[in-house]
Amino acid sequence: MTPPPEWPVIDPLGAVLAAFFTLSIVSLLAWMLWVPKPVARTVARARRSIGGVNRILVPLEWGVESDRAVELACRLGRDQHADIYLACVIEIPRTRVLNSPLHEGEAERIRETLRYAEQIVKLNHLRAVTFVERSREMSEGILRLADRVQPDLIVIGVPALYSTVKGLLGVLTLEEILRRAPCEVLLSKKPG
Repeated sequence: MTPPPEWPVIDPLGAVLAAFFTLSIVSLLAWMLWVPKPVARTVARARRSIGGVNRILVPLEWGVESDRAVELACRLGRDQHADIYLACVIEIPRTRVLNSPLHEGEAERIRETLRYAEQIVKLNHLRAVTFVERSREMSEGILRLADRVQPDLIVIGVPALYSTVKGLLGVLTLEEILRRAPCEVLLSKKPG
């Protein structure tokens, strides 16, 4: 009579590797065969259009509205790791030369505005690119920058009572930007 065959000894490391390999293959097949829930075509198009926002231009002005606009731009561009273009447009009256020196304190205010905006962008782990543009009219400066930067979105902070504000957020400026902008424009109106 022949002795019974001996059972092979199972190596614990081999068993763990085999279990890991089997689990990996099963997980991969489950992921490959998983079909997402169907969504309406308009919903998919809206989601895809926001996913294409990689360059966001934010015209800045001193105040909370600009800070909120920068934060909103960062939140909109966070998933795409968008570049945030921060622009201070200086409106130079027609009575002065376009490259004339700025008044006392104005240059410091512009640097401080850009510095605050850059800090907001850095807190959101995005890249900030800054511009200082001189122009005869605010809308022309913003639109010229938009042509140069080719943004996917322009975010403008608007105070609650924007109809009475002059300068960057004046009604005529906003209308001109909305009418002639080469991309989507988002107005961030502060509640109140």
